[in-house]
Amino acid sequence: MSSYSVASPYNTETIYQDLREGILSLKYKPGQLLSENAIAAAYQVSRSPIRAVFSRLANENLLMILPQKGSYVTLIDYDFIREIIYMRTLVERDILKQAAASCDDKLIKNLESNLRKQHRLADLGSRADHERYYQIDNEFHQICFRHVGRDLLWQILQEHQVHYRRFRMLDILSQQILSKLVDEHELIAQVISSGDTNKLDQLIEEHLVNGLHRIEQLVMTEHPDYFYSSNSN
Repeated sequence: MSSYSVASPYNTETIYQDLREGILSLKYKPGQLLSENAIAAAYQVSRSPIRAVFSRLANENLLMILPQKGSYVTLIDYDFIREIIYMRTLVERDILKQAAASCDDKLIKNLESNLRKQHRLADLGSRADHERYYQIDNEFHQICFRHVGRDLLWQILQEHQVHYRRFRMLDILSQQILSKLVDEHELIAQVISSGDTNKLDQLIEEHLVNGLHRIEQLVMTEHPDYFYSSNSN
């Protein structure tokens, strides 16, 4: 009797993108062991392409590969999150002021369209697609960067999302705060539309720093095992 093997419908790039997205969206939790054998079986491939994928993820600081022990999803660097929020507060404060100073009908329409999407998701409550909300939230900020001609700066900020995106997802998933986030975006859009740049300093700081305050509670209570401090001795 002849035997044959059935080709897997998944290629290495697809597996890489799936696992990467799974880590960033918290499908795979910080500190979770990822088994080469289990992943290979799930995607109907040998362990060889899985090793290649794991190596790529390790190079992005998404996996930590420990010889003879296994491969683990990296923990979230709490100190890095604090620095990213500090940087984004400084950068976005200036971007939003520029957007307010040059606000036009196109910007207002784009922000209003984005806010309608946010409201639709927030109205779903616990049934909301939180990953989709994260994407729409991101788009709100990107609209402002694009309006003032800072697309490249936006892309640079996105290159540092390994820890920040997981932090944001944990915040959104754990607190069920979509309505509050939408309200904050509404206020920012209103101020941009009015051109009153004096209010933006406080609004953007509250919008970005409030998440850090919420996450501090998670670190201390619900998920201390998800985080580590890169500045600890």
